[in-house]
Amino acid sequence: MMMPLFLLTLIATFTTVIGQDWIPASNGDIPDYAVAGGTDDRYYGDTLYVCKGDINGDEASGKVGSHHKGCHLPYCGAEIEVDPYYVLTNPPWQEFTLDWTSGTYKKGSVPSNAVSFSQNHFVGRYNRNGHYIPGKVVQATDRFYYPYDGSEHCEKKGYYVLVKNSRPIDHYELFDVVYNFTGAYQTLSNDPIIMDSQNVVNNSPYITSTSRSLTITETTTSEWSETHRFEMYVGIKVTVRAGIPFFASARGRWEVTGTSTHEYTYGETHTTTVTSTHEVTTLLPPQSKIHTYTTARKANIFVPFTATVRIMFTNGYYQDMKNISGEYTDVHQTSFVTYIDDEPLLEEDGQQGNVSYPCWL
Repeated sequence: MMMPLFLLTLIATFTTVIGQDWIPASNGDIPDYAVAGGTDDRYYGDTLYVCKGDINGDEASGKVGSHHKGCHLPYCGAEIEVDPYYVLTNPPWQEFTLDWTSGTYKKGSVPSNAVSFSQNHFVGRYNRNGHYIPGKVVQATDRFYYPYDGSEHCEKKGYYVLVKNSRPIDHYELFDVVYNFTGAYQTLSNDPIIMDSQNVVNNSPYITSTSRSLTITETTTSEWSETHRFEMYVGIKVTVRAGIPFFASARGRWEVTGTSTHEYTYGETHTTTVTSTHEVTTLLPPQSKIHTYTTARKANIFVPFTATVRIMFTNGYYQDMKNISGEYTDVHQTSFVTYIDDEPLLEEDGQQGNVSYPCWL
């Protein structure tokens, strides 16, 4: 059984798996990894964090600091404090970072990767006298709103937007692979493939024994594919820890090799080849030739699986994506058969005109 390399193709929508984390909080509590949005010019530069809350069924984003008792929101011309509330967090093991744009926006515009807290409402901030204050961008009114000094303030331009960017990834790991053999199958080609062949000529008057080596190069192309919930980026190393499924024809069942580790770079095409030599020994009659050849049939296997994909980031943290479903496929050669055909020696093969026998015969 050959041990193939893997091509893992994971295709899905990045944002459908993990959105930004809004953590419930109350009484001025700030959870770990809260997203900083600015500083308070009236409380010794105390850090202001991005929060959101509900007012009469409407969601709004605003500011919360350690000196507050709740989330301060801009609403109907006033600065409203709500408790409980939610704080936006960005742990270092998430596969994205939350960053503030370096440039400003106007008239309700936001970049395509802007962080939203409800439909057409986005997280923003404004620089007021050297201090940033978090608030909300409302596209329906083409304005940015923020709470300050007990009032709701409105700006038509000059606000910044919180955006989501991909966190640098070091490599991926695929493990805890479980195969579903109920949905597995193997197909075999109808036409055999000649893997190697040789001609052997005996133009002597004696029966001779001959041995020939047939060289067989077996090729396996393997692929792990997954079409749900996850996206993998080209050019990043992937480590797979799994056994390889195969159909044991002699026992009529699916089996798995022992677990081993395989590495490759995602986006590259990998083919594994294994070369083996087979000795074929046969007796050649006088004045004859034989043709030896080995054939194989092409096999395709398909095995569904579930697994865990671990995203290892360059900062040393990781994110596990559990119960990723997909399929393992490979194309290889199987059903090897060696044939020996013999036939009379013709003149063009080097037949001798007169056959002489040993004197003792």
